[in-house]
Amino acid sequence: MKKIFTTTFTLLCCSFFAAQLLAQTIWTGPTMTFSKAGGADWMLEENQDRLTDTIWITRANNKGIFNIAVNEEYIGNGDDNYGPSPIGTEWAFGTTADGVENLTFSTWIVATTVNDPYAEANPTTLVDRDMVLHLIDDDIYIDIKFLSWGVGGAGQGAFSYERSTNDVVNVSELDADRDLRISVFPNPATDYLTIQHLKQPQPVVIFNANGQIVQRANARSEQPIKITQLPKGMYFLRTLDGQHATFVKK
Repeated sequence: MKKIFTTTFTLLCCSFFAAQLLAQTIWTGPTMTFSKAGGADWMLEENQDRLTDTIWITRANNKGIFNIAVNEEYIGNGDDNYGPSPIGTEWAFGTTADGVENLTFSTWIVATTVNDPYAEANPTTLVDRDMVLHLIDDDIYIDIKFLSWGVGGAGQGAFSYERSTNDVVNVSELDADRDLRISVFPNPATDYLTIQHLKQPQPVVIFNANGQIVQRANARSEQPIKITQLPKGMYFLRTLDGQHATFVKK
């Protein structure tokens, strides 16, 4: 009986941790840069990095960054009910390539004061350091690196960073422009796919039906792209200049 209980407990634990891993999402799309100029109005959407429906990162003319989807101002450690900012996030030094399970996450304030205990309102020590931003509720991990942090004068409230983007796209939008459709052959395809009449050599991305990137390749017109590893199903191909096609892997 004890052996059966132990085995069952082990299986339940394995299932739990497997479910946790499956729930995680790591954004591995192309890097983008977000910046807010000194003195810019943080209430405007253009000065907010809207990562999800509930996480909008910005900064007022002083102090640190905050989630304006939840608060209208930066909240420090003093308010246990709402702080600390940015609410809904935690931060770690390193990259997702290190394995998120190996990183030590903390609040923004703890991260800013690792090297300088007085840096909460002026975390210049974060600039040019690899970090990972964790969106807690959605369990999303994003590689991020601060490029600048404005202090006083014209730099009041300024900051910028580069971060990874989401690989998932709205597949209904991939086929929106009929003028940019291109032909692929054969279709359905088994092992190789060829793009016909490609305007110029360029990178291409292949998405599955859920809008997730499953393959990247450098393509030339009439040059085969190996797709043997793809499971059977419908896929969407898009080139760097926006040309696109739909094909079936059989």
